[in-house]
Amino acid sequence: MWAFRLAANPSRAISQGIGVRGKRQGHVTLEQQRQWLLSRAAAHGFRMLPVNGAAESVGSSLTVVRRARPVFGRSNPEQGRRDRVTINRTVFEGLLQVTDPDLLRTALISGIGRSKAYGCGLMTLAKVR
Repeated sequence: MWAFRLAANPSRAISQGIGVRGKRQGHVTLEQQRQWLLSRAAAHGFRMLPVNGAAESVGSSLTVVRRARPVFGRSNPEQGRRDRVTINRTVFEGLLQVTDPDLLRTALISGIGRSKAYGCGLMTLAKVR
C-alpha cells in the first residue's frame, strides 16, 4: 500500500471531425475529475484502495485536495498570434496498490495526462507504515 499525490490536468478531447485533432476540454466538477483518474489507474499499473472496506466505486480513498485554473498566454509564431492557455490543475491524494510495477514505473517517469510542460502529470509515492 502506498500513499500518493498527483498534480494533473484532467481533460478530454472533443471530436472536431475525421482526421482533425480534437479540442481539449477540462473536467471541471469534482466527480468528473475523480472519474478521470479512476478510469486511468489500471492503465498506469495501480488501483485505488477503498476506505474501511467500502466498495471501490463508492468509498475510494481518492480525494481532491486542491484545484486551480491558471490562465496565461503562449506565443504561436506559426500563426503570428498569442494563444490563451487554460489548465484545470487538480491535486489528488489517496492510497493505491501497485498492480503492475512496470506500468507504474513508466507513469512515474513519463507522467499521467496532459500539460506536463506546465507541471501537471507528476506523481509522488510514499510507503504507508
